[in-house]
Amino acid sequence: MYSIHEELSGAISQCLDQKNIFMTEMGQKYKILDPKVVLVIGIKSKLNDSQKNCFELVRSNQKNVEIVTFDELLDKINGLRDILKS
Repeated sequence: MYSIHEELSGAISQCLDQKNIFMTEMGQKYKILDPKVVLVIGIKSKLNDSQKNCFELVRSNQKNVEIVTFDELLDKINGLRDILKS
């Protein structure tokens, strides 16, 4: 079992803080319910199987932050590009 890396926990905290600031400043002016927060961090393909399992546990239990890795994002962009080409 691996513990969450301090950079990931710090990034999650920063995302939630930024969301709170946004909701405080803009939520009064506009009717904002609950904007989605996306964090892009790390490269999943560099993790070993045990690290991937721990990462998935952390990611799947994040209620307010969607965590995507850079290689997953690249795969999504390439898939979208392929669809748009055809």
